Amino acid sequence: MRTLRSVPPCLRIAIVNDGLDTISALSEWFQQHGHVPIAVALADVRRKTDHKPAAFIESLEADVVILDIGLPYAVNWYYAELITLSLPKLPVVLTTGNRATLDAIVGTTGAFELTGTNENMNALLSLVYKAAGRTSGGAIS
Repeated sequence: MRTLRSVPPCLRIAIVNDGLDTISALSEWFQQHGHVPIAVALADVRRKTDHKPAAFIESLEADVVILDIGLPYAVNWYYAELITLSLPKLPVVLTTGNRATLDAIVGTTGAFELTGTNENMNALLSLVYKAAGRTSGGAIS
C-alpha cells in the first residue's frame, strides 16, 4: 500500500542577504519546495532602518528569517544581534559563507555555512523547518 508523504505547510521565509545571486538561488529553492520567499538585501536593512532593523524585519510578516552574516562581519553581526534580541520569538537561521572567519571575529555563532550544493540546501531547508517548529514531514514539533 502506498502512503502519501505529508508536505510541510507553506512558510513565508525572509531571505536577508547581500548577495543578489544567493537571494535568487535561495528564493527559487524555497519556491520549488512550496514556500513563499521574501527577498531582502541586507544592505537595505542597514541603510533604511537607522539601526532599528527589528521593526522592518517584523513588517515582513515572515515565519522564519534566514539572515546571512557576511562581510563586514562585525557590522552584520551587530544587526543580527539587534534583530534576534528584539524579536526573540521570531525564528532566525544564521548563515555565512565562511563560518571559521566569522567565529574568529565575533566568537562562536553557530551560523550555518552556506555552500549552495544540493546537500547543503537540503540541510538549510531542514534548519528552516526546525526553526519554524516543524519536522520535515510537516508536523509541528
